[in-house]
Amino acid sequence: HIIGKSLPSEAQWERAAGNGNGCDFHWGDGFDLMNPPARGGLKLQDKAFPVGSFSPNQNGLYDTAGNVWEWVSDWFSIRFYYADTMHNPRGPVNGVMKVRRGGSWSDSVKAMASGYRDWSYPQSRGFTDIGFRCSINMKPGDK
Repeated sequence: HIIGKSLPSEAQWERAAGNGNGCDFHWGDGFDLMNPPARGGLKLQDKAFPVGSFSPNQNGLYDTAGNVWEWVSDWFSIRFYYADTMHNPRGPVNGVMKVRRGGSWSDSVKAMASGYRDWSYPQSRGFTDIGFRCSINMKPGDK
């Protein structure tokens, strides 16, 4: 933890990155290549764009789709979505691979869907398409 912050759980990340209405992406369904709402799927340059290059999602977060993969705190489990997904499910307490979400500039459009998951070894470092976002846990009524 960094001064009260930590990596979000997989469920927290998906809730924050999504739009809450069941669409594949925070901007809705589909992807307009002539007016792209995010970076993934566009092989324009081999690096991430500066933060804030695209519009924020409905939660005010920038770059949750298609800029860099984002590490979450959960260990990978193929059975994650078989758990009780209505109450902030957690991945296993240990494992070999960690989950990353959001897709990156080097991936296809489908990897940007807020429900899409990928995994990698936690010691993966030095890649320009993986990053992280800190979160804080808030109680109801906190602002």
